[in-house]
Amino acid sequence: MASFVGHSLGALTAYQVIDSLYPNSNKPSLYSKYGLVLFLAILPDLDVLSYIAFGWSFGGIHRGYSHSFSFGISVAVILALPFFYYGWKIFLRLFCALTCASAIHPLLDYFMACGPKLPLFWPFIKIKYLADIQLIPTAYYSHSLSGLFKLLWAPQSLKGMSLEMLQFLPLWLFFLLKSRALKLLCLGLSLLGFMLVLLLY
Repeated sequence: MASFVGHSLGALTAYQVIDSLYPNSNKPSLYSKYGLVLFLAILPDLDVLSYIAFGWSFGGIHRGYSHSFSFGISVAVILALPFFYYGWKIFLRLFCALTCASAIHPLLDYFMACGPKLPLFWPFIKIKYLADIQLIPTAYYSHSLSGLFKLLWAPQSLKGMSLEMLQFLPLWLFFLLKSRALKLLCLGLSLLGFMLVLLLY
């Protein structure tokens, strides 16, 4: 899996791409915030905590059914449904934005190109997938809570999270900033991050 840094920034970027298509639209306060997006970003990886706490997780210890597109779409519908109160257009925009944000999680894990394969198209296709080229830094997980906390400060984890910051923070800012010069700078930094991952992994 990518780390919580990569998943969070990747989901925020995907959300921002859709959100920027409607710059002048009226949105409820929660729609203009990132709480739902960050929740979606880390939700699939709760399978690890479920296994640690209960000895069971949804389709496997890690990268089970929670790492499928259908799971993300289902959660996006549930989260967006209350906003139907504000009109079907607001609901549809939020649903599209949340769906894109939720799709980022399995895609990042796919492009990490190591670890368990992902059931991306569950329950329709049982084949599991993993990329051949690694574009995302390797992240690690543990079967114990103490192991997870130790991994947060492990050198290999810090290196991976730093590279994810370089990859995705400028990409997110690219869609937020107005200055063309700053946009180009952000794009260049993001490309540098992806090139470093290709070289280092």
